[in-house]
Amino acid sequence: MKTTRKVLSMIKNLLLIIIIGLLFSCNQPSDPLENTDEDNDSYTVNFYLDNELYSSVEVQSGEFIFDPGITVPNDRIFTGWYLDSTNHGYKWDFPVDVVNGDLTLYADLLTPSLCFVTFESNGGSDVDVLYVLGGRTITEPVSPTKTGYFFSGWYIDRSLTEPWVFSENILLQDMTLYACWSDRPVYKVLFNTVGGTSVDTQYVFEGLTIKPPVKPYKNEYNFADWYLDAGLTQYWDVTSRTVSDDIELYAKYEPGLWNYELINNGTEVRIIEYNNTGTANVVIPSVLEGLPVTVLGENSFYNKSLTGNLSIPANVKYIEYSAFRLNNFQGQLALPDGLLEIGNFAFGHVSWQSGNTFSGSLDIPNTVTYIGCLLHTEIGRSCKANSPKLQTGIPHFCRS
Repeated sequence: MKTTRKVLSMIKNLLLIIIIGLLFSCNQPSDPLENTDEDNDSYTVNFYLDNELYSSVEVQSGEFIFDPGITVPNDRIFTGWYLDSTNHGYKWDFPVDVVNGDLTLYADLLTPSLCFVTFESNGGSDVDVLYVLGGRTITEPVSPTKTGYFFSGWYIDRSLTEPWVFSENILLQDMTLYACWSDRPVYKVLFNTVGGTSVDTQYVFEGLTIKPPVKPYKNEYNFADWYLDAGLTQYWDVTSRTVSDDIELYAKYEPGLWNYELINNGTEVRIIEYNNTGTANVVIPSVLEGLPVTVLGENSFYNKSLTGNLSIPANVKYIEYSAFRLNNFQGQLALPDGLLEIGNFAFGHVSWQSGNTFSGSLDIPNTVTYIGCLLHTEIGRSCKANSPKLQTGIPHFCRS
């Protein structure tokens, strides 16, 4: 009887504890930092290539997305990502458009064919027909001449409202270009980029200034200004100096801090090398030449005697082999959300904090899918890997 009473008493006590626990948990205030669907809508963006899923990303409402980049076969031409699988709909403009719902984008890959380009000189001297492979830009022909008139460029339509930009427009089919003439003096302005990317020729009425051209890109250098002579002694102010004759302008460059290359069909930037040493703080630009910096290349900051803080922009998705090896940063290391891969020895033999030791914990963003060996040879405390996709067994410095 005593045993039965004892068991019943234990059951009553257990039930009482459970009821109190349930009441306590129900009355707990909600975490004010907890994400809700209303506050942080997350959408899926799917990229399709040849009717197969190529890539998929999750983004918040109102955010931009970056071109995922594709490897284009030699016999095809990539023209962009479209909302319509037939590629006749809206072309997605990555630097402008934002995501406000689930989205599917389709890659347009053309198989080029030979095309005829006919030049209608509108009363001027003849210009030979071009027979060229489509899917590419075409070379501007020698300008025609017409007595008493000045040639002012080629146009797509007979009404001469839409100019053809030879360095940008892509030939997709047979077409005719139409010469534009003026009885007012028009002068030809050539831009010699001295090894940089090409800049379109301009035709300018006498007495007017030229339209400020696009800055050319030259690896390891920053564009400075335009000059009238190859010796770069006669500066040309494009905003105030007027044209009175045919001219050729020469680009001047200055050594740049960043040696970099364009990747993914010219939509992103990979930093190859940082051309400086010993600076107190290193601020890596998020954008170069108007394009996002997404890759910090192999050995790009290797043994630069860098100190102070290190700021890695949010655009960066890949930190390659030995990128920051053998430096002496004294600030905190923070890896950006959105980072995908960290290469071998990325921060190998880097001194952090006082006493040349790493004194904190390293948080690996939950977007990271790969970590190479010896990410940081001096990490002696904790490494927090949040990603469920992380390849286990590779980052041996991570401790449970």
